[in-house]
Amino acid sequence: MLVSGPPAFHLPTSVLLWLGCSLETDDEVGEAGEASPEDDGSGRRVVFSGKISAEALGAGETLAREAAALDLTDFVRRDMNVGFSGGEIKRWEILKLFLQDPRLMLFDEPESGVDLEHVIAIGQAIRRIVRSPDRQDRPRAGLVITHTGLILRHVAADRAHIVRDGRLIHSGDPQTLFTHIQ
Repeated sequence: MLVSGPPAFHLPTSVLLWLGCSLETDDEVGEAGEASPEDDGSGRRVVFSGKISAEALGAGETLAREAAALDLTDFVRRDMNVGFSGGEIKRWEILKLFLQDPRLMLFDEPESGVDLEHVIAIGQAIRRIVRSPDRQDRPRAGLVITHTGLILRHVAADRAHIVRDGRLIHSGDPQTLFTHIQ
């Protein structure tokens, strides 16, 4: 999640290409079930390629390290999210955060649709990015929303909050609260 800055499709084509994006037109339609690339409403879709984008951002080493940790090494030369399974998309979303370098992150059910092996990898990646400072050495923060609680074993959350009917009803230690509501 990029907290600040314009959406990519508002950038000039030359800038998008410099960042490692490819552009598709309306006659280049993806297969059913594929995640849609960003659409600017003009028939031009922006498709991000991880490796090229990371190199343009000076984050090639980060991409290689985190792609390996998330079992995505073979995916870095592909268009982002095109033809990915649900679990691969979830892992790719976490990988993109390492490249975007945000200070505030929202993880909405990061374990949903992900096999157990990769839930662990996602949880460890969330822990790494939230616990590490950004490129300007500022602290980061993250909010993880979970219904199953499975991810809690791997993210090392500081606090948990229980929300029911839109109201905060309790706060405390994540493991204690989760054990209590199971």
